Amino acid sequence: FTQLGVVFFALDWFRITASLSQAMEANHAQALLVDAQGRWLLPDTEGISFGETLATSWPDTWQAMTSRNRERRASASSSCGSAPTTYA
Repeated sequence: FTQLGVVFFALDWFRITASLSQAMEANHAQALLVDAQGRWLLPDTEGISFGETLATSWPDTWQAMTSRNRERRASASSSCGSAPTTYA
């Protein structure tokens, strides 16, 4: 017996981005928020617009992020059978 369904998440995007902006200002930090394809998910900031790709706007940053992700995946797959790994 198989059941199929749809899960719908409704997020208060304004609240999330406002909280993120406040945390960045309080800590003098910079945040990058992109989806798995590298599309920018924050309002127009840092010289990049919502939906633009990080690979186009900041290619060195995108390359560093994807390289690090590949390294983590390779490390995780080589440690099969061990405890789960979490990344901060």
